[in-house]
Amino acid sequence: MLLPRGEYRVRVAGNPEQIEGDRKIELTADTSLQFSLPDRSDRTTGLVLGIAGGALAGIGIWVFFLSSLAGYDCQASCEGARTGAYVGTGMLVAGAVLTPIGWIKFARNRKPQLEQRPLGGARPAAATRAPRIGIGLLPSAGGAAAGVSVVF
Repeated sequence: MLLPRGEYRVRVAGNPEQIEGDRKIELTADTSLQFSLPDRSDRTTGLVLGIAGGALAGIGIWVFFLSSLAGYDCQASCEGARTGAYVGTGMLVAGAVLTPIGWIKFARNRKPQLEQRPLGGARPAAATRAPRIGIGLLPSAGGAAAGVSVVF
């Protein structure tokens, strides 16, 4: 379909398993457009992970707090309180990891994705750029610190 330059709102629909939606696009040159619809199950998975991760972190803080209180007065053996603190910390860390993963997955699967290519099949410059990798080493007293970064 050939359209003159300008702003358009495009509605995209697909299978029942996919999320239909609309998207605003701006045509500034002769362009080929390709839409991909997000999967409903990916969006639901992201929502569940985001909510469950937040709840898990909150429960982990509570378990850690209660085990700390129980271990405050222990006379003979504090093993149960120590185990509770480890479990609470593990729950907190797992929740802190799952929450952003879930919400990002949910946000990325809310509306159709758009890929624009200039007519003629050439990919945009940003899509053909190779990832940059950085490696660093920092000596410090009693050891060293290492870091790796990857930019896509």
